[in-house]
Amino acid sequence: MEDEFINKLREKYEKGEISRETYEDILKRYLEERNEKIQEEPEKSESEEKDVADFVEKTIETAMKSVDMAMKEVDMELKKEFSSKEGRNYKCAGSCVLGPGRYDYISASGSLMITGDVIAERISVSGALKSEGSIKVKTSLRCAGATKINGDVIVESISAAGVFRAKKVFGETVKLSGAIDVEKIKGESVQIGGFVSAEYIYGEEIRIKLSKKKSRVEEIHGEEIEIECERGFFRKCSGRLEAKRIEGEEIRIESVIADVVEGESVIVGDGCVIGRLEAEDMKISKNSKVKEVVRK
Repeated sequence: MEDEFINKLREKYEKGEISRETYEDILKRYLEERNEKIQEEPEKSESEEKDVADFVEKTIETAMKSVDMAMKEVDMELKKEFSSKEGRNYKCAGSCVLGPGRYDYISASGSLMITGDVIAERISVSGALKSEGSIKVKTSLRCAGATKINGDVIVESISAAGVFRAKKVFGETVKLSGAIDVEKIKGESVQIGGFVSAEYIYGEEIRIKLSKKKSRVEEIHGEEIEIECERGFFRKCSGRLEAKRIEGEEIRIESVIADVVEGESVIVGDGCVIGRLEAEDMKISKNSKVKEVVRK
C-alpha cells in the first residue's frame, strides 16, 4: 500500500497545486530515498501534510534559484550587446532608414528616415529628414531642406533652413529660417527668419525677421525682443506677425498685430496695430495704431 506521503502528494497534483513535472520529480526522489533506507525511520513529529508542503516548497525554491541565475546571465548578455552598439557613427547618401538608439555622429545626404528616438553627439542632414520620435543632440543639429520631427528636439545648438516642423524645440542657440511650424520654442538665443507658426516662443534674446507670408505666434516672452520685416522695393515691408501677447524688457517691433505688448522699454515701429501697450518708456510710430496706452 502506498503511504500517506504519496497519497497527499497525488492529492496536490490532482487539485492542480503542483505541475505534472513537479509531481513526478518529487515522487521519484522520495521513492529513491525510501528504498535506500536500511532501517525504518522513527516516526516524525510533524504531520505528513507539512512534510509534503515543505518538500514541494524546497523543490520549487531550488528551481526558482536556477531560473534567477539564468535570467541574470541573459540580462548581462543584453547589456553587453547594447553597450557594443552605443557610440557609433552613421553616414549615408541617398534614401536611408535609421533605427532608434545612441550615436556619435549622424550624417546624411539625400533622404533620412529615423524610426524612433535617437540620442547623438552631432547630426547633419542635407535633403530631407523625417523622425518618428524625439531627437536629443548634445552639441549641434544642422538641417538643410525639409525636416519633419514628430517628437521634440533637445539640442545645444540647432540651425535649420527650409521647411521645419516639430513639436517642441529646446536649445541654447536656435536658428531657424524658411517655413517654421512648431508648438513651442525655448532657447537662450532664438533667431527666426521667414514664416513662423507657433504657440509659444521663449528666450533671453529673440530676433524674428518676417517674410511675405503672415506669421502667427500665440505668445512671445523674452528679455530682448526684436521683430522686423523684410524690405522690398521702396523699403516697403512685406511681412506681418499676429500675436496675442508679447512680453519682455526691451522690445522693438514693426508690422505686428498684437492684443497686448508689455515691457520696460518699447519701440513700436511702422505697420503695427496694438490693443494695449504697457511700458515705462515707449516710442510709437505715426504709421502705427495703439488703442490703449498704460505707462508703468
